[in-house]
Amino acid sequence: MKAAIIYDSRTHTTEKAAAFMSEGIKASGEIEVQCFNIDNVDFNFVEQSDMVIFGSPTYAASITGKMKNWLEGNAGKLKLAGKLGGAFATEQYIHGGAENTINELLVSYPISTNIM
Repeated sequence: MKAAIIYDSRTHTTEKAAAFMSEGIKASGEIEVQCFNIDNVDFNFVEQSDMVIFGSPTYAASITGKMKNWLEGNAGKLKLAGKLGGAFATEQYIHGGAENTINELLVSYPISTNIM
């Protein structure tokens, strides 16, 4: 089984969260995991993956503009139908908003019907 974690990160916080998730998934011993910044996605690996997880920093209770543009331009290339999916968000804002960011990743860019 393969898993891809795709993220945008401005201060490396989301990148670090993706790395922690990758370590946890790899600990199962049965899943090959790779993390990709949206600037360097290996589309072949993502296509072969059984699970795709998206991550974004939270800006104004939403995903970053860069992530939004990337998803709109690339979601069709990822061939996500039937894959397990998930989303995570990081935030450095006292009033929150990460739950809205996760919801936007899951609802606006449907990953699959099997949300983790």
